[in-house]
Amino acid sequence: LVVPPQGNYIIGYLNVVDTSSQQDEEPDAITSASTSYTASTPVCGVAFIAPPNGKVWVHWHAEMQNDTAAAFCLAAFQVREGDTVNSGPVFLPSSENRRLTQRGTVANADTQGFGSSYLVSGLTPHASYNVVHLVRVTAGMGQFASRRIGTAPD
Repeated sequence: LVVPPQGNYIIGYLNVVDTSSQQDEEPDAITSASTSYTASTPVCGVAFIAPPNGKVWVHWHAEMQNDTAAAFCLAAFQVREGDTVNSGPVFLPSSENRRLTQRGTVANADTQGFGSSYLVSGLTPHASYNVVHLVRVTAGMGQFASRRIGTAPD
């Protein structure tokens, strides 16, 4: 390396680590009779650092069935501020417009798996967030298996 005699120079290395890509999977089935979105135990979620553009894709999946014919099972997510999963102020609440839906015609007979993706924007670059998988039913007892959630930068 030859440095000219005049001027200011900064020489160094930049180590970039992508912490916006994270994934969690809870393969064991859980049940819920809640008619409001709730995180179940064990919690399925991940903490991530927002990328410089403030956008991440959230990908989520669940296999669902209900013990009541014609009742719905739903799975959604919410994004919270901070690096502790299922804690901190809600940045993006769950929504009926961002959900997975299963409706069986026969009780305990129509297990179906679904997945979807949603682009979350407006995140503060380099700030900590967490995303958590939520479930609910319209009636009866829902069973939720193979719950997965992940994030990836846009």
